[in-house]
This record gives sequence, C-alpha cells and structure tokens, in this order.
Amino acid sequence: APIISSLNVATSPTGAVITWDTATENATGYVEYATTSVTSTFESVYKQVGRSELAQNHSVTLEGLVSNVTYYFRLRSTDAANNTATTTLDSFQTVLQPLTITNVATSTVTSDSAVITWSTGQAADSVVVYDIIPSTYGQSKTNLAPTSEHTIILTGLASSTTYYFRAVSSDVMGQTATSSEYSFTTTASIDPADYQAKLDQINDLLAQLAAATSSQGATAAQISALQSQVASLQQQLASAEKPSGGGVLVVDKTDKVAPKISAIRTSEIKSDSAKISWTTDEPASSFIRYGTSTAYGEFSGYSDQFTSHFFQLKNLEPNSSYHYRIESADSSGNLATSQDQIFQTPSLEEQLQAEGKTEEEIAKLVEEAQAPEENKTNILLAAAQKAMEIMSQVANQVSLGTLETTLLSQFDTIEKLAGSLPAPVLGGEPNVVAGATSATIRWLTNKEASSLVAYVPAASYLKDVGDQSYIQTVGQANDLSKTHEVKLFGLKPNTTYHYQLRSKAAVGPEARSRDFTFSTSDEALEIINTAIQNISDQKAVFKWATNQETDAKLTYAPYRNGKINIEELKEVTDDHRSTTHELAATDLEGGVIYQITMKSRNAKGNEVSDTIEQFSTTKDNLPPQITNVQTESALSQGKQLKVQTIVSWQTNEPTVGYVSYIKGVVTDDREFPDKTQLEATYSRKHVAVVTKFDSGQVYTFRIAATDSSGNTVTSKIYTILTPKQKESVFQLILKNFEDIFGWVGQVGN
Repeated sequence: APIISSLNVATSPTGAVITWDTATENATGYVEYATTSVTSTFESVYKQVGRSELAQNHSVTLEGLVSNVTYYFRLRSTDAANNTATTTLDSFQTVLQPLTITNVATSTVTSDSAVITWSTGQAADSVVVYDIIPSTYGQSKTNLAPTSEHTIILTGLASSTTYYFRAVSSDVMGQTATSSEYSFTTTASIDPADYQAKLDQINDLLAQLAAATSSQGATAAQISALQSQVASLQQQLASAEKPSGGGVLVVDKTDKVAPKISAIRTSEIKSDSAKISWTTDEPASSFIRYGTSTAYGEFSGYSDQFTSHFFQLKNLEPNSSYHYRIESADSSGNLATSQDQIFQTPSLEEQLQAEGKTEEEIAKLVEEAQAPEENKTNILLAAAQKAMEIMSQVANQVSLGTLETTLLSQFDTIEKLAGSLPAPVLGGEPNVVAGATSATIRWLTNKEASSLVAYVPAASYLKDVGDQSYIQTVGQANDLSKTHEVKLFGLKPNTTYHYQLRSKAAVGPEARSRDFTFSTSDEALEIINTAIQNISDQKAVFKWATNQETDAKLTYAPYRNGKINIEELKEVTDDHRSTTHELAATDLEGGVIYQITMKSRNAKGNEVSDTIEQFSTTKDNLPPQITNVQTESALSQGKQLKVQTIVSWQTNEPTVGYVSYIKGVVTDDREFPDKTQLEATYSRKHVAVVTKFDSGQVYTFRIAATDSSGNTVTSKIYTILTPKQKESVFQLILKNFEDIFGWVGQVGN
C-alpha cells in the first residue's frame, strides 16, 4: 500500500486545504471528513472530497465549512494495484470568522418610524439601540433570528426629532459587533385643517400691515390695530389644540436654508419694558436672548411658528442699555440668528414726563421707586417680624377659629405675592419617545422647576375643564431642574394620549403647556411564557405562548467538544397560527447538552425567538440567577398623593417571581409581610409595580424567582428611599408660627 507522509492542513473561516505525499508511488487522494469523532457516527455521515488521478503529491480543498468548528478527517490513497492506505482520524479547527457590520443605512423615515438595515459576514441577531441624546441609547429594538442581512423597523418615534443609533449583532460564537453612531431625523407630522384658516388670516393681515407701513397715509393707530389683530390670531393659534384627524403634511427634510430675519423693530420702550418685533420669510419660532451686555444672560420666547413675531421684554432696569439677539428656527431645524441689537430704557422720570404726569406726581413716584433695594428688603422683613410679634402677644387671647382665619388670610397674601413672579418658560416642543406600553417625555425650562406630566387616554379627554381634563399626573414634584424627563408606564398599545407639561419653581406660579398628544406603538411580538416537559432521555416537549397568533418552529443542536455542532441541527415546524405552541424534540442523547431555540412568526412576517443556551434531558437541579435589579419611583399628583415604584430584574432562564417588602431597614432573613402578585408567565425579563409605598420612607425588599423545574432563588436584600412631597408655603408658615408660639401644633387636635 502507499505510504502517506508530509501531512499539512491550512485553514480559513470557511474552508481548509489538506496536502500530503505518497512519495513511493502514484496513488489517488481523498479526504473523508465530518464533525464527529465517534467512529460509528463518522462512518455514516462523513463526506468525501478528492481526486481519482494517480499522483505522488496531493492537495484537496474543503469548502463550505463553518467557522470556529472542529472537523475530524482521514486520508485515503489507493495505488494502481488497488492497494489502499488509510490514516487514523485527525482533526483541525476552522478559523473564527470575525463578525463585522457593514452597509448601515436608514430608509423610509416617516414622522413616527424608520427602517434601519445593515449586513454581517455571517448569520447573527439584529439589535438597534437608539435615543434622542447622542451616545445614550436608552431604547432598543431586537430580532433574535440569525441572518446576514438585517432589518429593524423602529416605531413610535417622535416627529421632527433627531435620533442617534448604533447597529449591534451577536453570532452563535459569542462575538458581538457594534457599528459607529449614525443619526436620522423624523419628518414633521402636522394636520393643517384647523390651522389653515387662521394662517390665511394672519398672512392677509401681514400683507395689509406691510402696505400700511410703507404708506405715508397710514396712521399710527391703524398700524397698531393691524398689529394687535395679528398678535391676537397668533395667540389663538399658539394655544389651539392640533386636531388628530385629517391628512398628514410631510416636511421636506432636505431643506437646509435658514429663515431670513428682517424688519427688526424696538418699540413701546419704557423704564422697565420694551416690545421687540420682526418678520421672517417663512414660518419660524420666536426666541430672544437679552441682557445688559453681549453675554446676554436672559432667554425667552415660544416655539410656535409664524412669519410675524412680537415679544414683550419685562422687568428691565431703568436708564440702562440692553443688547438683544433674535433666534428663529424653521420646521426643519434651520436656525437664523440676527446681529446684536441695542436699545436704551429711559429713566422713570423721563417716562413719567412723556406720559404727562405733573411734577408733583413725578417726584413722589420717583422717590418711591428709588428707595434702595436694601431699604425695601429691610422694611419687608421688619413688617413681617412686627406682625409675628403682635400675633405672639395676642395669640393666647383669641379663639382657635380666629387664629385659623388669620393664618389662612396670611397664606392667601403670600400666594398672591408669589403669583406676581414670572412662571417658568417652557422651551419649545417636548420630545416624546413612545413605546407600546411606556413613554418618555423631555422638555426644558428657563429656570429650575419641577417636572410633572398630566395625561389621559384620548377617549377620556375632556377639553377646557382645567385639572379634570387629565386623569393622572406623574413626575418629580420635589426635584428642581432646567432639563426635565418624566417616564409614563402602564400605557395601552396603539393608543393616543393627551398630555400637558407642568413646571413650578420653588416660589411662584406653575407653568402649564398647551395640550399635546402622542400615540403608543403597536405591541411588539413577544414570547410571553415558556415551559419544558421532559418525556424521556430521548424526548422533550417545549411549550410557549405568544401575544399574537403565529406559527411555530423548534430548532435544536448538540454541543460537541464545547462547540455547537451546526451540522447536527434539527428543526420541527407547525404552520398553524395560534397563541399557544407545543413542539417535541426527539432523538435526543441523554446527558448531552443542546441549544434549543423556539421561534414564532406572525402574519406580517415579524419574527421572535427565545433561545435556551444549555438544555439537557437530565433533571435541572440548578436554581436561576437574579441580576440587574433596578428601581424607579415617582410621585403621582392625583387627588391623593401616591408613590409608584417600578422594580425590574432579569434571570438567566425563564422564571416567575414576585417582590416582597417591609417598611424600614431590615438586615435579617425574616419573611417580609407584603408581596406583589406572583407573575403569571415565565420570562427572563421582569417588572413589578408597587403602589403601596408611603412617600419619604425607607423600604427593604427582596426578589424571589422560580424556574419551570421548581428551583427557587431569593435575591439579596435591597433598600429604597421613596420620594417625598415638599412642604407647601402654608405648611412652612405654620411651622414658623409653631416655632414662635410653641402651641400652634395643637391646632385641630
């Protein structure tokens, strides 16, 4: 028989080249290979590749191999006399194919959706992480089905909003690739039906105003009347509710030209105020930066879009030079900025003279106004202290009813004084990122203020009835900030909601926005429950449920030498669409570990899958693992103050669980008396909502989780401090009086 020598193997991710010699004589050259080293199995599954020509130097190329997989092979050479030489089994491992992401693209961008596509060199899952803030990625969309051409459709997006995203893919070898950051901007979605009439009126009036301004025959009263009509219509339009029906106007996002600002005019200048007006050649927002230097320091305006703009600057200093700069942005986000403008406020005396006041009236008003701020403050403090002293002296001489009436009158006075302060300015259109059952709303204010959102489903919305327009208010009433974010949970999929922003500074009135709307997305296809029934060492039944009617597919492949053997992958399918699924894996090997994947596809072609990385028909005696425990609490500002706390966690296998809790700090292993309801379905991702916490209290909690084999685990102990309602002005007054009088705390007892 031929003598085989000089064996050499060169591998790549998808192939191998095997060379050897039969130097003593010419012979054929064949390679027989498979992914198993078990002799009985190898003999029945091996593939043969080679050449029948007689030669002494042999080279055989194997193609179509799987990367990072161990292959077993033997060489077979036969000479002209039909003598055959066969080697014993040898092995090689293909090179791991690096996972790379290419051809990332965004297409079909609408006002509330976008399609993201990319490619990978081998099959991998598909994930897009995204958010409206660069590099944060608080949202994600996943498709676990392995593919080399990836498509993810993002839905429930906010209109006219820039989103930043990365594509992420992971293959069965555990490799993960992440793309660079990309961005896209959703189009504006506007229903102009109820707006068009007023817009036409405004444009007609602006044309009349332009003609009157250029005409020498027009009087100041006529011009002022036209300006007032325009301002009135603009105010109506700015506060109007955008209707939900009608058509959709898609703004061309290729617009890169900023509005042109012209006709800048400063008028009605007084010692403490001035009116600024300007025009733009297209509808744009109206914002002004102003101050006593080019550093400005103050910023105010509104985001509603017009071509004619008016804004009143208030609380200015008399006899001072003011700088201001106009900023107007169109619906495509193109920002126009004016040159620096300057005006001079008159002194109060000059203003009063222009108003025709007598010298005696001027002298008195100027003297009152020019009292030093420090003196005014001292007078106010002295008056308050004197009032306290008087009340302290007579407190024991009046009835509790009289005292209560006095306190309430003082509270009313303080509320009126606080009401004269300016409310926070809500800056621009809020950003809304809505999913199927939750939404995140973000906005800005010009001063530190609270963050509250009042909301209600559209079917229950009542217009123009004040607080009764909305059912629930959530957010952070105590935390003051200029940047605001409120998360809404427990929403219904595919539902429109009305909402209103509410922000209140530490002192002063509350700012409330006009009514806005957003819509939640369709409920994503999910596997909501899984169960496993071991029949024997050779058979197991896998059951799962989906939230939509789908078909079913079960795939399973064994691990060989620590690697998944793709060539032994088997699948079972059921084309009947249902919400409950049951498929059996047969011909299993007892004690062998398998990767099991349950897949479902709905009528629209959307697919969801759930993979059990390691499964064996040997009984599972290992408890699940609890990780990534997080909490988030918010105050609900309804008729009664409530705390809503979201507890979320993950497990390494499908489980059901609950949260148990107790008020106070507990460090021992005692049973906690209160529990959330046990989850109804098995899952790896878990959320429990606790609504029985009191505000401003510390609670201790732990999580319990049980898998389908009955193995239970309890997490470590966690503590949480719930948010606390800040004291009202009235409560602070009562405390102040209690400090002085000592017995006020007994009022009402």
